[in-house]
Amino acid sequence: MLRRRKKRTPVPFVPGIHDYCDQWCERCALAARCLHFAIERKAQEMTGGLDLLSEEEEEEEIGEDFAPPAIGSLDEEILDEEILNELARDLGVPVEALSWEDELSDFREDLEDAENEDENGEASLVLYEEDVYTCFCLYERLIDEYQETLYSLIDTIEEVDKDIARVDRVEDLLAGINWHLDLLFAKLKRAYYASSLHALHGFQSCRTDADGSAKLVLLLLDASCEAWGKLCEELSTSPREISWLRAVLDQMRVEVQAHFPSARLFKRPGFDD
Repeated sequence: MLRRRKKRTPVPFVPGIHDYCDQWCERCALAARCLHFAIERKAQEMTGGLDLLSEEEEEEEIGEDFAPPAIGSLDEEILDEEILNELARDLGVPVEALSWEDELSDFREDLEDAENEDENGEASLVLYEEDVYTCFCLYERLIDEYQETLYSLIDTIEEVDKDIARVDRVEDLLAGINWHLDLLFAKLKRAYYASSLHALHGFQSCRTDADGSAKLVLLLLDASCEAWGKLCEELSTSPREISWLRAVLDQMRVEVQAHFPSARLFKRPGFDD
């Protein structure tokens, strides 16, 4: 006898779309389909724009936890239940349709189980033994050392060339480079951590999460390399530091693609459908 499937209330969101995104909501064409974004926006509306996260909690959410926050826990850890209820009323759906993404619940539970298996924290240290971590540290240091030269070039464009439009383009490119840099380490750590958990304990969900995180890392590297290339075109001179930075990014891509050969094939929810 066939069992009748439980009818689901349609919601305008893509399950898990925020799990493998670059977290730059202001520039995301799919923000309207992200439940995570909708909840945060509703929270700001209801609190008069106050940020509900402390600075410490923001740092923790962005970089330290390997598993993405479950939608069902957002109202407990970050938001008041009233916010979730009001969002559901706005959308005309029961709150149960928002409080948990059924398609992803088992997946996320497996990730939590895998993390709990790593009692000695062995998996969390794997990244620091990889060449890609050395490359990341070099990239970060080169950017830091290049800052003074770069901003002197920007001053020249503004004060000597009087080209404000070009200054705006350069600053926009730098904003993207810095955004990707801030996110890159967290996603690298998550990818290698999940991969190590899979190797140690065999959780397939960790293999999937590793590929998804690694794909995001590769996309961040692609975007950063492209931005440095465009920046080089915008500047009046072609600083050698840019070629060094792009070479390090290329080496990081080689390392990540070798460790995660299936990463490019991963379908990010919403983005690659």
